[in-house]
Amino acid sequence: MKIINCLKYFKDNSINFSNPLNGRKWLSLLDSHDKYGLLFKKNIYHEKQWLGFSFQSNKHGLRGPDNQNAPNVILGTSFGMGLSVNNGKNWYDYIKVNERWFNVSMPVSPSNHKKLLEDIYAGEAKRLIYLYHPNVWITAKYYMESKKLNLPIDKYMGWRKDKKSVVKLYIKWILKELVKTLSKRAIFLRCGKECYYINTQYSYFDIKKNEELFDYQANELLSIFSMFNRVTIIRVPIKEMYFKEQESALKKINLNYDLLWNKFKKKLLNRYEIIELEMKEIDEDWFQKYDTHWTDKGNKSFYSCLIKRDVI
Repeated sequence: MKIINCLKYFKDNSINFSNPLNGRKWLSLLDSHDKYGLLFKKNIYHEKQWLGFSFQSNKHGLRGPDNQNAPNVILGTSFGMGLSVNNGKNWYDYIKVNERWFNVSMPVSPSNHKKLLEDIYAGEAKRLIYLYHPNVWITAKYYMESKKLNLPIDKYMGWRKDKKSVVKLYIKWILKELVKTLSKRAIFLRCGKECYYINTQYSYFDIKKNEELFDYQANELLSIFSMFNRVTIIRVPIKEMYFKEQESALKKINLNYDLLWNKFKKKLLNRYEIIELEMKEIDEDWFQKYDTHWTDKGNKSFYSCLIKRDVI
């Protein structure tokens, strides 16, 4: 059954950026940046046929509300940036007074975010909404290591966009996914009508080996928070957390998530508003089948959760 699900996974055209054929398209939208880590090419637009969902960047090379003079800011990695749904369907697209917000979210380190805010943001800094995702720490590690080696992130990560390299990567990807499935590093979990792909090591961060890095990047976030009058930190629900009660293979990674989250909360010293959504507010329809991000429903439901809590 494991192999059957895996073979179906390779043939399915659903959104999946781990597939190098799709990843190549995604990477073509991005440029490494010495200070900010990564930005999109500015003012680009693609219809749904390109990535599986329509996509648009703004004049800053970011996504979402682009008023750098707005009083309110959205910050996070890709869940803050919005991904895998059509334009207009990301959670922040539902904000009624869009021009009062500036979204600086990107999958980069807090240090990169801090530099971007210092250089670009010119608003009153009344509100900050920070979407906490456990990938912030492993993402920061990649950017810090690339900086030490004086390499742009694309060179450090070995990203490939040329067709010849991508074909080779695609073959390797198939073999790796088969091995991961057999070893339970990747699982296929049927829930309702869908079969969900889940990486049981997704965003794992070894805090014992990276304590100094964690402290440094957590302090960078605290420095950002100190710029604003009101800060709301939201621990976003992710697929690996939602399915943990149904799949024992996810217990280890969730212990890691909780460890990192609790360690980060201690740094906050109860200075800021913290929100953790209850699992009863969430269902499997929030999540893409193979991608890690939210569906249309997940984005809209998340926005509704923020409205209920008077966050926006």
